[in-house]
Amino acid sequence: MTKLMDKEQIKSIKNYVEPSDAQALINLMEELKLKDQLNNERGDGTFRLYNSDNPVLIDFVKKYSNKFIDQEELYVAENLVGLYEEGAFMKVHRDVEDESETISTVIYLNDEYEGGELSFPEIDGGYTYRPEKYELIYFPTPYLHGVNPVISGKRYIITISYTDKVPTNATQYWSPAVKVCKTCSPDATTPCQLSHTFCPYRDINTK
Repeated sequence: MTKLMDKEQIKSIKNYVEPSDAQALINLMEELKLKDQLNNERGDGTFRLYNSDNPVLIDFVKKYSNKFIDQEELYVAENLVGLYEEGAFMKVHRDVEDESETISTVIYLNDEYEGGELSFPEIDGGYTYRPEKYELIYFPTPYLHGVNPVISGKRYIITISYTDKVPTNATQYWSPAVKVCKTCSPDATTPCQLSHTFCPYRDINTK
């Protein structure tokens, strides 16, 4: 059952990300776009990098998810870096339709654009928020939300979603609190052994 939308549950932390880290992700997206290595399945001005094993992204996710999780029993579910060019938008949607994920976060990497506001149509008859550069926004994952069209410039963001449930069949989740990796430790008891070829979060288990 969808939770009642509550504006008070949409929270933010300003100046959450360091400028150099934000710029590193922007540079990565520009580089991969030139190489035609970003997802553009919609065919518009929306380009995505989804759960990549690129070292720049892994370092960013490790640093800022640990900062967000701290000692809470949360697990990273997925991440996505987005580039929205002029005219690009995101239709209103729910990140999940069940309780598989708990918290959605969006980190804003720049502010050199117009439009692109975050919208919550089920709150107060339509609540719109324009975050600042380097700000983190977080809210319950089932909340209906969207992104207004970008009028000019380029909008860069990264989303990281979390779950409070120990996954049973995924390989991308980790918990800094219990220091296990689901690829190395299906039973969630053994610390990551770095024995696999690819685990995007293999070194996240140690603070």
